[in-house]
Amino acid sequence: MRLLKVWKKLYQTHKAATLAATIGAALLVVSAVAIPTTVFCIQGKANTQTLGDTQMPSEEETVLAELETEVETEISEEEYYEEELALDDSAENVTYVEAPPQVVEYPYFVRVNRMMNTVTIYAKDETGAYTIPVKAMVCSCGLNDGTPLGVFRTSTKYEWRALYGNVYGQYAYRINGPILFHSVPYFTVDKGNLETEEYNKLGDFGSLGCVRLAARDAKWLIDNCPSGTTVEIYDSPDPGPLGKPSPVRIDLNSPCRGWDPTDPDPANPWRTTGPTISGYDKTTVERGSVFDASQGITATAVTGDSLSVSTSGAVDVNVPGVYGVDYIAVDEFGNVTNIHVEYTVEDTTKPTITWLSDLSLTEGEFDSNQLEAMIKNQVEVADGIYTAEAVVCPEDLELITMAIANKQSGTYEVKLYALDDAKNQSEEIVVKVIYNGMPAISTEQPQPQEPTEATEQPQPQDPTESTEQY
Repeated sequence: MRLLKVWKKLYQTHKAATLAATIGAALLVVSAVAIPTTVFCIQGKANTQTLGDTQMPSEEETVLAELETEVETEISEEEYYEEELALDDSAENVTYVEAPPQVVEYPYFVRVNRMMNTVTIYAKDETGAYTIPVKAMVCSCGLNDGTPLGVFRTSTKYEWRALYGNVYGQYAYRINGPILFHSVPYFTVDKGNLETEEYNKLGDFGSLGCVRLAARDAKWLIDNCPSGTTVEIYDSPDPGPLGKPSPVRIDLNSPCRGWDPTDPDPANPWRTTGPTISGYDKTTVERGSVFDASQGITATAVTGDSLSVSTSGAVDVNVPGVYGVDYIAVDEFGNVTNIHVEYTVEDTTKPTITWLSDLSLTEGEFDSNQLEAMIKNQVEVADGIYTAEAVVCPEDLELITMAIANKQSGTYEVKLYALDDAKNQSEEIVVKVIYNGMPAISTEQPQPQEPTEATEQPQPQDPTESTEQY
């Protein structure tokens, strides 16, 4: 491997001579030993060459292919790291620094929270110190502490990079040695051939040691952070000042599943998928409650970005009925999602009825309407800001009306309940009606009583009869 690195340095400075010498040496050896084509680095969208070609290349073509394109073969993880360092000249120039630079020409300082799988980008303040958090990314660091802690300087950038396991990372950016920022792996150098299940691990540990990112975030680092940018990898339960973004999850049944939803490529089929609007699950509204049709409504683009939601329509919480509200969200690609939601305002709250006092009546003339009004005055009903009325049990009202008409004194119980305009009925209560009426006076004349036994009447004395004289 050291020989290969020396050869590459000679080739960079004396290309023609080195190439001629190499071709000559290859012609001497090719008859006895097949030239391996071990590939580890793909610069740009390089074409790959496999050992399974039916037509064997010439010696010169083989050497040129090794110079221009390197193809990964099945090797161990340790061998991969060894080859990774040997094939990348910039690895020699990676330096370890004790602390991030405070005032340098680099626009950003990158901090990777290994414990929380979060990346936070800091910009410089007015003093030149990196204190202003400007962007947060969700990532996947290495399993079993595979991502090393420390402070490093970035080096080489790749549009595509071969990775361990015969997979490829898009927008790869070397952090230190074999550790890179890169997209979630692809099975081939094809943006539509994403390892979707690995993508759905973003936010959790998943790599051998590299820091995996969504394609958009990996590209942002390459586009905005020049080589030499300081990267600090640390552990903390605090995800950072901007928090941990919610990772995008891909439906494994989606026809777009082979693409990273965040990939800015115009051919990305996710670009024609509209936003998702949520938060309108509760569509029944209690009459008189506090309700805001826009509260809790959120929209998310397929890229995971939060979007604003415009609202059309209103709900009158004071009047029962059905009301329609439209929610509209537009993503950065112009995709529009319009959701129509119907809210039903209903009154399910029972009114209340409270006993105030019983009713006492003395002799008098009272018809049923008068009695009903007097009985209702003995209670109080309430239904918030709405109206309700007391209802007297008709059977009880009829009974007390007849009793009073007949002057039948006594204590009578009358049941009442409250009823609102939504036909909600309260529990029943009882009002006692105490009636003190006078007994009725008879207008008939008494009849003479016939004797039951004959009585002897005295007889008049005859004056001619003699009386004893003295």
